[in-house]
Amino acid sequence: MEYGQPSYLFGTLHEVGLEVQLPDFDLATRLESTEVLALEQVSDWPGENLIEHAIFRDNKALFQVLKDGQYRRTCRFFKHFSGLQPEVLDDYQPVYLAVLAAQYQRREGVYMDWVFRDMAAIRGIPIVGLESMTEQMAVLESLDRKEQAQLLDAMVRRKHRPVSNQDAVVRNYLRSDLDSLYILLTSRQHPAYLPQVITGRNRLLAERIESLTGRYSAFVAIGAAHLAGEDNLLDQLRALGLTVTPIAPGAPVKPDIIPAAEQILGEEESQATERDLAAERVLTEQESPSAEQAPEAEALKSEPE
Repeated sequence: MEYGQPSYLFGTLHEVGLEVQLPDFDLATRLESTEVLALEQVSDWPGENLIEHAIFRDNKALFQVLKDGQYRRTCRFFKHFSGLQPEVLDDYQPVYLAVLAAQYQRREGVYMDWVFRDMAAIRGIPIVGLESMTEQMAVLESLDRKEQAQLLDAMVRRKHRPVSNQDAVVRNYLRSDLDSLYILLTSRQHPAYLPQVITGRNRLLAERIESLTGRYSAFVAIGAAHLAGEDNLLDQLRALGLTVTPIAPGAPVKPDIIPAAEQILGEEESQATERDLAAERVLTEQESPSAEQAPEAEALKSEPE
């Protein structure tokens, strides 16, 4: 991917504990040749500024929106990992518990995106997020309660239940067969692969990648599901004027570029703060828009977060 300086875009699998032997793309050398690593999002948990949004705001409780089996599994999971009791869990919306459950799962297994994070940290390469957790949570909050319940249940069950069509997913991933991979992932009927969660975010992701790679040589690691399907990220990047060229295993790496770590982190942290404030406004407007504000809130909600 080129726009001024050479950058790299690598599609990852958001699965935990997969033993995947990647082809020889010389990823460590390519990462070292860039100035910054960009991931979809870099925070472990939404943080205190989102806790107020995690609580039910319509006098509902968790046991009322989950099926009996889903509720029992959720209570067992969080008692095991965190000691949280049902009366505490009942206050929280399913989508926020799903994110927390995913963090517990990832800490127990290898997670490809975090491998890149650790590789960059060891090498002193700055790490930035293309989205803030606030923005990602705004997207997940757009799911209805049934979809949120399904997402939570999928997170708490994945430790003891094999993910459907996982072998085929890995096989097509290693072959770089993006179209087949996209079909397999979306066929899981998993809320994480709904259009508003994947393709609905591609335009914003593309704009931020275009901005970043216009200033720095970047290594961008992003979920492979974003790279295929209608309105995919690759098409969005090309529409913005970037040249996106597939790299074959064994292809040579371009010369090193010395990072400007402090400058990069300072600029990206400033932009992340602005994005958080904007996303926070969207979440607040979604809570209780007035009759006058409702059309504006709906318009904001329909934009890719």
